[in-house]
Amino acid sequence: MLTNKFLLIPLLTCFLFFGCAGLTTRNNVDARGVLGVITKVNKNKFYVSKVWENSAAESMGLKVGDTISSFNGREIETRDDRIDYFDYIINSPHQPIELTVSRNGSLLTLSGTLGGIRVQQEDQVFDELSKLIYIGDNVSVAFVVDNIQCASCAGFNVREWKEGMKTDLLSKTESAYISAGKNHKNFRIVDRSKIEKLLAEIHFQMTGAVSPEQVQQIGKMSGASHIGFISFSRMGSANAPQDLVVVRLLDVKTGDVVASQRWD
Repeated sequence: MLTNKFLLIPLLTCFLFFGCAGLTTRNNVDARGVLGVITKVNKNKFYVSKVWENSAAESMGLKVGDTISSFNGREIETRDDRIDYFDYIINSPHQPIELTVSRNGSLLTLSGTLGGIRVQQEDQVFDELSKLIYIGDNVSVAFVVDNIQCASCAGFNVREWKEGMKTDLLSKTESAYISAGKNHKNFRIVDRSKIEKLLAEIHFQMTGAVSPEQVQQIGKMSGASHIGFISFSRMGSANAPQDLVVVRLLDVKTGDVVASQRWD
């Protein structure tokens, strides 16, 4: 059901931000690598702002204030370099890593082995947001419900049900992703009341058809870098409903879908 599916999202915050372990996959294999740091970017300097206790980063000797200049012999100079660094970490549980860092004017080489955690369910939207936050992008997300359908809703007030479902979807999604980014100043979720007012102004309809112009308009008026469109479908009977939730993350600048996740 809807409530349980959205409870999975906050659990995934562990893999990148907290360095925790103990979640279970279907195949009982660690699915994510973890270093155990929070990093920030300032004037193109990629530096460590927090090191978690009992993490791989702590074991390697990483310190708050260290500037990371390379990993495994590869320089970290650009945004794409930071993406490569991020991708290596999350895709390499229990694999070796070597970092070159600048500390108090000296270059140090630190080596160690990444940790690993297990996740119950993949979330491509969460992964994409995590990457953008981790590499230092300023990320602001506006969540919008663009479609609600019900094949077994005869016999009661469908309009009232849709409004209640829309509120429930937004509450659970926003709460989950607020939890995901709470330790990062470069992440925010656009206030829902601001979005509702904006959608009313542009006469937005929950039809499931969103034009590139609407994406640009919502992004520009809300200040969002990304829009998370949420759709909900209820199939089956009234006594045995089958729910499907799909979240599509769109980049406002390009209008492209950069990640999509479904729960059913």
